[in-house]
Amino acid sequence: MYITVNPCIKSSKSVLELIGSKLNVSSGSVSRLWLEISSKLSDGMVIIVDEAQHLTRNAIDTLRSLCDCFDEKGQTLGICFVGNETTVSRLGGKQKAEFAQIRNRTKNTRFYSVKQIKKSDIEMLFPDIREDTAAVEFLLCIAQSPQAIRGAVNLYSNALDNGNVTAKGLSAIAKYMDMAV
Repeated sequence: MYITVNPCIKSSKSVLELIGSKLNVSSGSVSRLWLEISSKLSDGMVIIVDEAQHLTRNAIDTLRSLCDCFDEKGQTLGICFVGNETTVSRLGGKQKAEFAQIRNRTKNTRFYSVKQIKKSDIEMLFPDIREDTAAVEFLLCIAQSPQAIRGAVNLYSNALDNGNVTAKGLSAIAKYMDMAV
């Protein structure tokens, strides 16, 4: 399950409401939401939380508690926090004692930079243009820029809407979007 949090959706209740909306769970108290969500999630699921740097410590603890619930049943629920460097330093770093319990349960903390994005990543993200080397290279340049994958996806989406995902079409849309390449 993929969710995106933001400065308005960052508390325990708002995050649970967001997850609940994906599981057709009606809103209610935090405890009711948590109980209904924990009963609808299943063994082996992964919740991907994008823009996780916005989460409050309490919201992170709430998500961790879902994992604990599954662990007690001998099952697994994965939580993947995706965000900026703040996310990694808060969750995987050594400086904040209040995140120690979360770090103890963290299986994998990695920081990936845009420079590590490869041609093969672009080909997997945009399989329709896999054979168009120039288009793949163009999107790779965008993905490796500060605009990152999100910029490449936005560019591709706009070019697709325009009916031209060739390198020439991508370039034209990039100029229109004022994207620096």
